[in-house]
Amino acid sequence: MTAHLPGMLFSILGSVEIRHPDGTAVAVAGAKRQAILALLLLEGGRTVSTDRLLEGLYADGPLADAANALHGQMSRLRRLVRGTGATIESARPDTASP
Repeated sequence: MTAHLPGMLFSILGSVEIRHPDGTAVAVAGAKRQAILALLLLEGGRTVSTDRLLEGLYADGPLADAANALHGQMSRLRRLVRGTGATIESARPDTASP
């Protein structure tokens, strides 16, 4: 997946939040969602594979339905940035980019 985040500010140390260009803060709830956002941001605009995201989320190995759970979390992240000019896009079926 790929994220295009023009004018957005992100806080990933302490409480995880997205700051819109107007200064409005949106909290990112849920540990998995926060971890996904942090993993995408740390890649600095590069495409991130689904496997890499799953490795980052499940250090002891992904659960049987981890890929489905990841897709649900990505959908929720997309809703958080909707209407801000920022996007999180699927580059290929098995990748994501910040």
